[in-house]
Amino acid sequence: MLNDLRVAISFLTILPLGMPNTTQVGRSFAWYPLVGVMIGGGVMAIAMLPISEQTRAWLGVVAWVILTGGLHLDGFGDTCDGLFASVPLERRREIMKDPRTGTWAVVGLILLLLGKLVGLQALRSPWLWVLPPLMGRWAMVLAVQFFPSNSTGLGAYFRTGFLPRHTVFATVCMVAGLGVVTALTGPAVWVVLPLTLGLTLGIGRMAQRRLGGLNGDVYGFLCEVVELVAVYALGSVNG
Repeated sequence: MLNDLRVAISFLTILPLGMPNTTQVGRSFAWYPLVGVMIGGGVMAIAMLPISEQTRAWLGVVAWVILTGGLHLDGFGDTCDGLFASVPLERRREIMKDPRTGTWAVVGLILLLLGKLVGLQALRSPWLWVLPPLMGRWAMVLAVQFFPSNSTGLGAYFRTGFLPRHTVFATVCMVAGLGVVTALTGPAVWVVLPLTLGLTLGIGRMAQRRLGGLNGDVYGFLCEVVELVAVYALGSVNG
């Protein structure tokens, strides 16, 4: 179990724990929400600084990117290029494998980061900063559970050894984290739960239809979109 946690931390963050020697890396999905809490805790530390809201929000976004190594931003950009291209299925897959950055990726990343920058300014309680990373990583677990893969690359590699019980454990961790923040801020934060479910279902179906399944890039895209929507939802109910 601890090796699985180490895999999750090593993959999702820049913490230098090293990747354990295991062929069952899919088991690490059970710990994704907990790693999300760790990332959110790092971002929350910025929210507690005695500086202006604008500066806190900007530093929060910077910390968010640094802690994750920009991992999901890369997938977000690639998915923007491929998912929204008006071309046949195989061409979309080729676009997503292309290391060059297209127009959709540039526009999407700018809007995403600006969106987080503006949205974080509306979160009055530092504890709310924990939830978007938590829900984003739980969404990835759900996507792996309920949608097929179209990849033999990194996305498929990280599914090796994944079982439904890992989704159950990840969901328990998510509910526990959400419960703690509820006790500290109020029950309105549960709005992120149906939003996460809806986004996972919608994006998963879109990717399945337009890409023939999900891959690592789509998981990153899903995580980023869920985080962004969660930031604004929390700002609207607890601002």
